[in-house]
Amino acid sequence: MIRQGETERALQAADVGLQIAPSHPGYKKVKARILLGQPDVPQALALLAATPPSVANDPEYHNLLATAQLAGGEYTDAIQSYRALLRLGDPRIDTAPLLYGLGSAHLRIGNAAEARQAYQQALQQPELSANLRAQIERRLASPVPAQQ
Repeated sequence: MIRQGETERALQAADVGLQIAPSHPGYKKVKARILLGQPDVPQALALLAATPPSVANDPEYHNLLATAQLAGGEYTDAIQSYRALLRLGDPRIDTAPLLYGLGSAHLRIGNAAEARQAYQQALQQPELSANLRAQIERRLASPVPAQQ
């Protein structure tokens, strides 16, 4: 429904699902994506922070949580979430965006060296998109990389 532009219907379906199964990760992910797109970051964060599955059982959930933490200004929590995802070492996970998020969170709390290191690691990832490469290169070219 979201892909078809029926956001309101998708939100209603997620809400019904959450009434039946309040901790269901799938319904929570759908609703959080919609909330982040509105943007209602605080509500998305509250939803995702309540009874999350383990990182190993649902890396997608934790990737969404890390994104919400970064968008919500919870930079230390975002760093922890991105690091937990990277520690999984799951070859199915695209690590370049995780490293970019990690770098962005470090940058926001003033850890320029750690941000630069994460960005440089992201540049080494074979799955790095051209768009993300350009964003990283712009940040690395700045004397003090611009904040997101």
